[in-house]
Amino acid sequence: MIREELLDTNIFRLIARRKGLSEKDLATVQIGEERGVLNLYGIGNSDRAFKVMSEQLRTYAVARDQGHTRDFCLAVITNRTNLSSVTDPYLRAFLKERPTLPADRLTKSGSTAYTNKAGTVVSESTTTSWVNGKFVTTNFTEIPKVDEVGQWVTYVLIDGEIAWEYAVQYKPDGSVHDVNEIRHDAKEYDPKYSQAIKEVEDRARTEMKKRGIQGLGSVKFFWRRVQEELKAKGIDWRSPAELNPNANFE
Repeated sequence: MIREELLDTNIFRLIARRKGLSEKDLATVQIGEERGVLNLYGIGNSDRAFKVMSEQLRTYAVARDQGHTRDFCLAVITNRTNLSSVTDPYLRAFLKERPTLPADRLTKSGSTAYTNKAGTVVSESTTTSWVNGKFVTTNFTEIPKVDEVGQWVTYVLIDGEIAWEYAVQYKPDGSVHDVNEIRHDAKEYDPKYSQAIKEVEDRARTEMKKRGIQGLGSVKFFWRRVQEELKAKGIDWRSPAELNPNANFE
């Protein structure tokens, strides 16, 4: 499906027009398929269109492969958020790290503060560089001299049947330290289904407590029980394990 969309002349031209490319510019690029692989070719002396379309088509393909809808991908490519218009400093810092995300589609769902105690190791890292013909390894250890307060903020973006949850850890200076991203079934945020899902989850937790099911592997039992009961109610719900196949849940 993604390959067909990338080969769609209408989508190709829409992206080009929104990025300011003219018909003359488009005449210098050509997209084609060979053995199931799409390639973008530059024709002529100008590489402007090639650079623009290479980046935009790659962005489109990656977002679609992650589960985003066609309309969302086109909107993101053609309407980037102006960071100067974002008044929330935390959201602005996050969007600086994730410039393809639209500010108007992100909803703040929670926040909490954390404290880095003075004298404790906050982070450790190692870098290796090539200096004077040999590798030099440098170790970095961050230890604050005074207590520092940072923030965890969670944002949710719903696109079609999937909800993206971003748990963003901010450093005490307000910059982004880390982002944990996980996909959920969008029904969890839909008032039509959210209450039923919550009730089923509560029953599953009660059952697990009675049966002493806990520890490694228990979350998979939990999701299976929730899915089975929701299916009996006519609700097709996908677990985080299904929507995040490259993640390891225990």
